[in-house]
Amino acid sequence: MANLEELVFAAQQHRDETIASLEPPLPELPPPANLPRNLTNVPRLLLTPEEINITETSVDELLTALSTGRTSSVTVTQAFLRRAGLAQGLVNCVFELVPQEALARAKELDAFYEKNKTTVGPLHGLPISIKALVPWKGLRTTEGIVAALANTSPKDASILALIRSLGAVPFVRTTEPQGVMMLENIGPTHGSTTNPHNSDLTPGGSSGGEGALLAMLASPLGIGTDIGGSIRPPAANCGIYALKPSAFRLPLAGVHVYFSGCEMVPAAIGPMTPCRNGISIFMKSILDTRPWEADPSLLPIPWRELDETTFQPTINIGVMWDDGIVKPSVAMTRALREVVEKLEKNHRFRVTRWEPYKHEEAMKILEKLYSPDGGEAFIKAMKQSGEPIHELTDYRLVSGPGIQKLSIQEYWDWTMARNIFRSNYLQEWLKKAPHMDVILCPPHPGAAPPIGTTKYWGYTSIWNLLDYPAAIFPVTKVDPDLDREDPAYAPRSDIDAWVHTHFDSQKQAGAPVCLQVVGKRLEDEKVVQAMNEICDAAGLPFIDCLRP
Repeated sequence: MANLEELVFAAQQHRDETIASLEPPLPELPPPANLPRNLTNVPRLLLTPEEINITETSVDELLTALSTGRTSSVTVTQAFLRRAGLAQGLVNCVFELVPQEALARAKELDAFYEKNKTTVGPLHGLPISIKALVPWKGLRTTEGIVAALANTSPKDASILALIRSLGAVPFVRTTEPQGVMMLENIGPTHGSTTNPHNSDLTPGGSSGGEGALLAMLASPLGIGTDIGGSIRPPAANCGIYALKPSAFRLPLAGVHVYFSGCEMVPAAIGPMTPCRNGISIFMKSILDTRPWEADPSLLPIPWRELDETTFQPTINIGVMWDDGIVKPSVAMTRALREVVEKLEKNHRFRVTRWEPYKHEEAMKILEKLYSPDGGEAFIKAMKQSGEPIHELTDYRLVSGPGIQKLSIQEYWDWTMARNIFRSNYLQEWLKKAPHMDVILCPPHPGAAPPIGTTKYWGYTSIWNLLDYPAAIFPVTKVDPDLDREDPAYAPRSDIDAWVHTHFDSQKQAGAPVCLQVVGKRLEDEKVVQAMNEICDAAGLPFIDCLRP
């Protein structure tokens, strides 16, 4: 095997070559010293009016234009390839572009439409970005570790094959952090992906490359994975929409990591998008193919179309202001309060308070379940290339609180503890709030934190433990005048103190603030419908999070 430096150099050189191959060549970016703090507007200064119009069109409008012949897949794909190339130069979010294959596929789709005057499928001609973890036939594997770069994938992951069959055009693979077990996007393979709204802040992880790319409007729809929050903090930090579905609804077949086979906390794969209706379009398109007929791990549940008659006569929302472990920032609490105030004035909603149920117990269980081998598999993977372990990955997988190598008996015991907690949480819901449809809560203690500081997963990982679906939607931005922290605040614990040390409304000024809506297991459709109604009723986002 080549050494670490050789593997990283080859991967980065290949990435740069894929961007350099674009025709016509991309315009040169301004020098870093001349760039603004918020980079989301920079591509608009460098692209053509047609490219700007295409890349800032919603998913449903793009699909309509593609399905009626008003535009071609080649034109749309070319525009997104070019914007993605610029995004890489600004926020380091691209693992590689795949322009030759994408444009060849787009030409095939255009020819099919020209001949048949119909589409291949519901995603006909739509460019879609893919987290690099998802295997792509003939391209480098990643698995979040450098050693994996020495290999290529023998075939596409199921989700990639499915979207191709539906007419989508995969065109870019996005960055992920070391070990894919970090709510940031740092690793030797690419360095550090930064937040488009402020390069000092993290875009989140592990689907952080997706979050950053989508916030730059360099993809209309992306695919991420989530085992502890990997879809949701990137969406929240970057100001976009996303859904972590219940496990076993969308196919993960073919996706391989160094801990594959460990299902104590089930992973999920799901959509991320700057366009709210992209979520339901993606979910319905995939589930209408009945993927469970070819994948025995999946539940045979189609996407159930819901509308305003789903919740009658009201939508019952339980608001969880605080998880009882880490107190949210002033900005996060303000965003939640402003939304709640809007909903309380609307007769369509009944809003009550939901008290967190034993979240500390949940965190203790997760400490055991995320690394039941005490980090042995991860350390072994690092040693293959001599890759140094980042402190945030070490904290989560090797030396953090509660991490130990479990015996077989302990493995059984902690799995049973998980099952009992799931049952008790549902019983608490049914007992204390039997009519509650969804929970509205923070997705993270605050807005995007400074790079290298994200240690607390509790506002997202709790829902992975329970296997509850959860959606993210943008609300507002950090305002230094409104969101000053109390200097006299007395932290509850070491982790609370750590998180609060990194709240700074001046440094985080303009960063998106998003919220999370959560439902019971397998009620994914209700979560999406509730999110849609909340956003419409409250007039969200209050501030366009994707504009400077």
